[in-house]
Amino acid sequence: MFHTPLATVSWNWGTSGVVRGALAGEVDATNRLEVLTELRRRLQAPGVRAVRLDAARLTFCDARALVGLAEAAQVALLLGVDLEIVNLVPHIRRQMDLLDVERLQSDHR
Repeated sequence: MFHTPLATVSWNWGTSGVVRGALAGEVDATNRLEVLTELRRRLQAPGVRAVRLDAARLTFCDARALVGLAEAAQVALLLGVDLEIVNLVPHIRRQMDLLDVERLQSDHR
């Protein structure tokens, strides 16, 4: 588990190199770097082939964090790791749509 004053990310290893995480709370200027660094660590961990992050309990994500998620998606692509963020609340999904970060979003809406 990774915890900042405003956000918590919990992780567990699934089968066959799939890492599953859950992100809860807010990601903003106070914790953005820590949260994004934690995500990148998971993407770069040995044996990881996919990262699935459940964002159902993510209540706020500032614009720079959204850009950071888009950058993480590019890192995942370069590493050959599938990154999927699922269960985004509608207002954050809309922000990601505006940034054209479709690759991160699941059809499970």
